[in-house]
Amino acid sequence: PLASKNARCFALHRAAASPVAALSREIGRQCANFERDINADTADVKLKRYELQGVPESLLDSLPSDDGGVTVKVSMKAPILTPVLQNAIDGKTRRKVYVASKKRVVPNCGRLNRVVQVRAGVAERLGKASHAAHQLERNVCATPEECKAFLDRAAARLKPIRDADLAALLAKKREEKPNAKKVHPWDMAYYGRQIRKEKGIDEEALKPHFPSSEVVPAAIRALGEDLFGFVVKGPLEDAALWHEDCELYAVEADGKPVGYVALDLRSRDGKFGHQMVVPLRPALPGGAPNVCAVLGNLGDSAGLLRFREVETLLHELGHVFHALAGSPKPSILGWAWPMVPWPGGVEMDFLEVPSMLTQQFVYAPEMLAKIARPHSETGAPLPRETIDALAANRHLLA
Repeated sequence: PLASKNARCFALHRAAASPVAALSREIGRQCANFERDINADTADVKLKRYELQGVPESLLDSLPSDDGGVTVKVSMKAPILTPVLQNAIDGKTRRKVYVASKKRVVPNCGRLNRVVQVRAGVAERLGKASHAAHQLERNVCATPEECKAFLDRAAARLKPIRDADLAALLAKKREEKPNAKKVHPWDMAYYGRQIRKEKGIDEEALKPHFPSSEVVPAAIRALGEDLFGFVVKGPLEDAALWHEDCELYAVEADGKPVGYVALDLRSRDGKFGHQMVVPLRPALPGGAPNVCAVLGNLGDSAGLLRFREVETLLHELGHVFHALAGSPKPSILGWAWPMVPWPGGVEMDFLEVPSMLTQQFVYAPEMLAKIARPHSETGAPLPRETIDALAANRHLLA
């Protein structure tokens, strides 16, 4: 019966192969155009400087302006958007910026609807009940029903924490607006920053301890050498990469290269707008080593990192060393996203696990001693009470 069932499935898949391939190519094109237009988007919100009261002057001075700074252009990119939402006192300003950030690239709505439609068509041709059923059948949660039940269990456990966080945010908002009835999405970052500050965490004040030019090489060595036992060399001066912002590091073990990692961490127009590690080449048996790139949008115009960005850096470097530390046979089956055009790839259920571990090192005093720098203006070290506050409140308003 099993062999008969497999034969029927194979025949069905073979009959549907050509139409499914065409539909899959359309999905790929739609998704690529979706991502391309987000990356190319340079939308901004023009605001008078007085509307941005509370935002650090150093950030306002760095924003483009056509009238000598009276009106500035607030980008929708995270290094600008986040501190504006965290610090702008005027709720109308925060709302304007937040809503604009959610209305970018309107044509993508049509693309998304088309992808949903075509995915359903693919699932139908393959004899599946839905796209979700097709995608989940090889996962730990193998059916939509299992997946929903898992999410419902997680939601039930998290609801009390969510409700407590929202109550704390509303209480903080009522200190400014006693009649407030709810916390809006554009309020979250603003009042969340105030609550964190009361706990001893002021990300703006911490930035002078984290200059990217020093933190990045320190972080890659702290993980690569001290944790994993590699030798990290770089940034390499003779590297020819795709942009002047990029740096290349070589990672060696026993005097031999096990991989190269390119770091492209500064935000710029037209670039991928989030953070990720991209496998560029797999390690080949007896041949060239693994190569990957870390794409990020980290740091302000002065090259200073927020603490959460340092955590993100350690997360992405966790992917890098997950890629380089393994030695599967054949090596082409080593670390990679399933998206890459060669065999292999880490199962999506596990892909983030090592990085979720490495990012936790940012809360360890021993790690911060390696990567944090004396304050760029006062020369003072990162206070131990601040380190303790960061660790104690790592899940605050998460």
